[in-house]
Amino acid sequence: MNIDLQLNDFSLPMYIKRDNEYYCNLKGYFERYLKHIERVSGISKECKERIENNCEVILQSILQYYDANIIKAEQCIEKILERYLDSAFLVASINDNYAFKGLSPKKIRPSICNESHCSLYEEMTNKEFYFFRSRISVERLERKDMLHIPFDNRGCISTQRFSIPGTPCLYFSTTTLGTWLEMGMPDINVFQAAAYELPKELKVLNLCLQQFFLDGSSSLISTEQEYKNIHDFLEIFPLVIASSYRIGECNRVFKSEYVIPQLIMQAARCLGIDGVAYLTKRMCDSYSYPHGVNLALMMPCNGKVEEKYWERASEIKLTSPYFITDIQKKNESIYNSFINKYYGNHIQGKIQIFNNTFKYTELNFSDFDEFLWMEAKEPFTG
Repeated sequence: MNIDLQLNDFSLPMYIKRDNEYYCNLKGYFERYLKHIERVSGISKECKERIENNCEVILQSILQYYDANIIKAEQCIEKILERYLDSAFLVASINDNYAFKGLSPKKIRPSICNESHCSLYEEMTNKEFYFFRSRISVERLERKDMLHIPFDNRGCISTQRFSIPGTPCLYFSTTTLGTWLEMGMPDINVFQAAAYELPKELKVLNLCLQQFFLDGSSSLISTEQEYKNIHDFLEIFPLVIASSYRIGECNRVFKSEYVIPQLIMQAARCLGIDGVAYLTKRMCDSYSYPHGVNLALMMPCNGKVEEKYWERASEIKLTSPYFITDIQKKNESIYNSFINKYYGNHIQGKIQIFNNTFKYTELNFSDFDEFLWMEAKEPFTG
């Protein structure tokens, strides 16, 4: 039942120079992907047809958006997503989500929970997972500064990749390095970060798929469910592609590469999904998991316009924000944070920035993760 995908030419993110190149470039990327999939044996005819259909629907959605038919554009994306709501790999709670816990949750791949791995995977599943979020400020910030923009200050909400316009959205990363990259790699002296514990049952759409993961999954199929999983991955990958562009053109008010991610978030909201996990677009995707996984979490007001914060804000626990210079050097042989502990000596324990490859545990950001991991986390009180 193995499928030899050999997806060697589909690295993300895609870089283009100008906004007006996005649609045609994406269409060309889809055509190349479809031609490759057509040559792969072992993939069902139905799967190939759904991949082609999903590509067509995504392109149609963009055209609908350009033509000011926003509702129809969202309906296109919602139609794609609703097919995969029962996939444990693609839609799951924070604590059972591949994006954050890897293969450890039993419901993802029960066949690999054999005697040699079961105890480790159970430990990983039960291990607390904390997220990180950062802000830039010369002055030391307080905990109250580290939640979302209050509902009564919507005018300050900027357009971001997965943000619904006018609705606050909290962006988290799995490491402090991830937050630093997303902030544009600021001077370390103005970079402040905090660690967060989020409600475990929040439902998250996992878009952390890349050719490396797809190839690996296709070579380890041992059950019918895993065979279905790889079909789901291949079918949803066009959505990952469409939301994984970076455009070099500066001073743009409108960003075409944000259209599909924002429609994904709007459709997710309609389908009862709380947020989206995705790989950073500031690092080659083959190095971005697990250190460069981001979580965009919606903060809807749910009709309570008189309130300032999300109604579940008090369920979020967080540390005070710290500068990286505040860290106390840890014992280098002991790791407490989830990613340092389980990926420190793993093949996926390396990251790549500035075209150089580093072992993450050798960076100061790894120490920063450890420092924040051990700090007290208290419920947000506004």
